[in-house]
Amino acid sequence: MIDDSVEITDDVQKWLNIALEIDEAARVCLEFVFQQAAQATTDEKTMKWLENSRGFPNGYDISAIAHLLVIYENGDNNKTTYQIEQAKREEFESRIKRLDAFIELSHHLHKSSVQNLRKLNQKSNANTDTVT
Repeated sequence: MIDDSVEITDDVQKWLNIALEIDEAARVCLEFVFQQAAQATTDEKTMKWLENSRGFPNGYDISAIAHLLVIYENGDNNKTTYQIEQAKREEFESRIKRLDAFIELSHHLHKSSVQNLRKLNQKSNANTDTVT
């Protein structure tokens, strides 16, 4: 946590926001992967592996994977097929929007990295020219 007495410049805030967007995109990808894993397994050993798997962030609730498994296998008896499909549609639309934002961000980071490399190369070339 950042001390309130620390002043964050606009440039620093921009990079912190980028970090948050990357984190969000990574979570979307991981969520999708875990959903696919939950959909693909009814095997007790695999579920046990998912429950005992290391590498989950602190506080990550493995029961969410088990819940997804039950929903995808059995459906939610309290919802109509239309409601389930609509919820899935909204989930995909939300995921696509977040991934689109990540793609835009990654293009910006790529462009910035290429520009920085060009500047370094130009500087190196200029220094080489003055040495010889």
